[in-house]
Amino acid sequence: MIRRRFLFKNCKGDSAERTGLSASDNKFQNGRKSQCGEKRNLLSPPRSLSRQNQKLQSVFPALIVFSFIVIFQILQVSVGAESYSRYKLDDLLLLKDGKKELTGKGRFDETEKEIETKPGNFYFNATGLYRGLTQKGGTQEEQADRSFSRGIASPEVGFRNKGERVYHKILISPFLQYEENVNGTKTTTRGADGELLWIAGWESPLFRIGLEAGRGYQRLDRNGFLFVGFLNYGEFQFHWKSLGITASAIGAQLQNSPLYTERDRNESPRRISGGSVQVLENSIVQNFRIFYYLYKESRQEVVKGDLFLNASPFRPYGQFQYYGFEFASAKFFGLRFDADAIHVTGSRQYGLDAYRSYQTSQSTNANLFGTKLVWERPEASYFLGGFYSSKDGDLRTDRNSDGYAGIRTDPRGYGGKTSFLLMESLLLQDGAVFSEDGTVSKPNFENKGIRLVQLGIQKSWEQKWTAQGMILSSSSPMGHGWEGILTGGYQSEYSYILMSLSYAYVDPQREKRILFEEWRTKEEIREYSRIYLSAGVYF
Repeated sequence: MIRRRFLFKNCKGDSAERTGLSASDNKFQNGRKSQCGEKRNLLSPPRSLSRQNQKLQSVFPALIVFSFIVIFQILQVSVGAESYSRYKLDDLLLLKDGKKELTGKGRFDETEKEIETKPGNFYFNATGLYRGLTQKGGTQEEQADRSFSRGIASPEVGFRNKGERVYHKILISPFLQYEENVNGTKTTTRGADGELLWIAGWESPLFRIGLEAGRGYQRLDRNGFLFVGFLNYGEFQFHWKSLGITASAIGAQLQNSPLYTERDRNESPRRISGGSVQVLENSIVQNFRIFYYLYKESRQEVVKGDLFLNASPFRPYGQFQYYGFEFASAKFFGLRFDADAIHVTGSRQYGLDAYRSYQTSQSTNANLFGTKLVWERPEASYFLGGFYSSKDGDLRTDRNSDGYAGIRTDPRGYGGKTSFLLMESLLLQDGAVFSEDGTVSKPNFENKGIRLVQLGIQKSWEQKWTAQGMILSSSSPMGHGWEGILTGGYQSEYSYILMSLSYAYVDPQREKRILFEEWRTKEEIREYSRIYLSAGVYF
């Protein structure tokens, strides 16, 4: 990996790249206690966190507890999620409501279908992708002008075998990425990650059981608002065929980096645990999913660097519960309805040790809600939707951080990365809800949230060509904005291309000072443009 950029070491901790603020510069931190040269014993956790852990032990139903026992033997940690092989083509979701429905069946179900169409034990495939974005507009202080170009190469080789009831598979798939990013200065990055997975399953006329273990690509929600990315995991899946019910559980570890080669070797992995239950397609419901995840950040003390030891800053620690549901109705007279809800609660501790943790915790109680109504007609599909994320009332001035933030987001729904109003890709002192494309940071609950409404139309031809137009209106820390987005794409058996054009104008709805406090004028309306291009070949 090669980076051409200026690096500044800061004893206070990780920096929040989007806002220019230090992640550990907070209202609770005592500067004299957080010097890089000071070592503290952090082995004794605060009593408050111990009481929270006791409460969490009674959350899971018996099915999830049983699943954890199975996964514990594999990974020593104990997520209802979904691993799927076509994650490299996720940009095509931008032309299909932006949602990847999670069924809880995992790769056992999809690879079983592959064997029926492409028999043979050994297999090979490869994917090449290009993704690029250009954004212009705004003021110089906002630093809205930015762009990136990203090339991805990902071959996959594996062995699979299926008996009468038992199935197993081993796959290796490197994920190689080259990126040039311009955001004030030009940065070149070469990174790598990939998948190394063992997949096994057993099937009877009534039940299907699947098991996955290794490193792979996972998704915890259909919109990309919670977690999407690579991690080490073990997953157990159960499908009761006659009832149309699936359940899954996973234990996972992840680093605070988009790719494995870019990880901070001095930082302990974070953990996710939880589970989900799904009711699959029937006459009323297309998919209904309930999920619960527990996300944990490890405690790490200050380490002073020397000739033989790298310096390491103090890192806040804590845990957060994410739970909610996803609902997709069956189609009635051409109408179908989607709904999503995520609630997050927990706390992050900034005290250096158990004896200096009084009133140094930062608690979170946040929500995200989304709905969408689709009317499918022979000539086109029409849709109306929107979502709301809660906001933090007092940024950096109290002990509450109630703005919603996901663990690692990659939005596809509600316009996804094609929408400027959704991504808020500029320098915001009030914080943004979603991470910028290609960047990763710990959840920042100090944000003012977003309220967004979406109206659009979609048309397809010959199951290859798709065109989509939408209008969005939002209310956020930027102000009140309107945006128009045109997206078009073509997909064949071995390739695709997608392009999106957007134009947004935003009324800041605030005043700026001129020389003196008494002289103020209304800030001007700001305009932004955004172009996104994605193309790929696969065989």
